[in-house]
Amino acid sequence: MELFDFTRTQQVLEEIAVAVRDGYKERLTESGHVASERLLRSIREEVVVGDGTYEVVLHLEEYWKYVENDTRGRQTGLPGRKDPPFDAIYKWVQVKRLLPRPGSKIPTQEGLAWAIKRKIGEYGTKGSHDLGKTKDEVLPRYMEKLRAAVGEDATIYITRYIAQVFK
Repeated sequence: MELFDFTRTQQVLEEIAVAVRDGYKERLTESGHVASERLLRSIREEVVVGDGTYEVVLHLEEYWKYVENDTRGRQTGLPGRKDPPFDAIYKWVQVKRLLPRPGSKIPTQEGLAWAIKRKIGEYGTKGSHDLGKTKDEVLPRYMEKLRAAVGEDATIYITRYIAQVFK
């Protein structure tokens, strides 16, 4: 019998992880932040058990942070601004099947991608904040259940510890 066994706590954390994963997928879809579905397909949840610690982790495509967070443009005057990579913008234009307007000065998808890259570099982007909103919505629903699970597990731990000390 293991002394430190917080099974109930881990079960609730796994429920939270699944709820955040599913809620994030739903929110991304509803808010129109899905182009190739690569980000949606990449979302995996995991509860990492350490030495007396538990951590809820979402595994996502690396570019999730650009979808989630605001990016800085040159107009902000703030340091740390970088232009987005052309290849990523061009791929996005192709996936979205964006076409230049008939009669415009930008005749190709490649030209359109360069124009979008320049615009993002100048003004930045507004993030979706979908993951943050999902977390803020999900966590309050589970807090009482999590408190109860931690309480039960702590009681069992203390009982086992006392039994071991006073054998």
